[in-house]
Amino acid sequence: MVLKKGGVLILFGLVLFIASFVSTFIRFGYNEHQYTPGRKPISLSRSSEEYGAMVSKISSGTRIVTRILYECGHEETSAREAPPEMVGLTKDELEKECGDWEIISFDPDSVVMFQRRPGMAPQCLKSMFVGVRDGFVTVFYGTPERPCRVKSITRILARRLPAKEVKDLMAGIPVDSESKLLGILEGLSGLQN
Repeated sequence: MVLKKGGVLILFGLVLFIASFVSTFIRFGYNEHQYTPGRKPISLSRSSEEYGAMVSKISSGTRIVTRILYECGHEETSAREAPPEMVGLTKDELEKECGDWEIISFDPDSVVMFQRRPGMAPQCLKSMFVGVRDGFVTVFYGTPERPCRVKSITRILARRLPAKEVKDLMAGIPVDSESKLLGILEGLSGLQN
């Protein structure tokens, strides 16, 4: 029997299709997907035990870093090992326990927690210095290197003071007590021209 030209093309196409199907089936491992008795089938969903083993938890060796940013703009950072009450907590559990803290990062080695607080940082409240602002001798919270808010502005004009005192004031004069502060202000007041 003689096949027509169209029939030959259909037969050739069918043979080509079957050959490519068999080749693909062999190439991508027919045996890998074949059922084998005793072999656990692959599951795309995880059991609660498997999921629990994958979730990071705090251990006794986890480093807890706390960062507190105060309204004055200064930040306090501290680090310590996880306290016993945190050991075993997941990120979700920690967020529930410490609702006013933002968890920045969480892994078994370290946890970074962040919080904004109103007011001034304790270090700012403990220290002060005398400087110049808007031409007047001014008392600031903080240090000359880390100035904070203004504590008080005096009526002492910096331009009426000797150049040496103005230079010191521009650099900032640290003060460690109220009595020392009063002594400095009285002295500057007496030096005005």
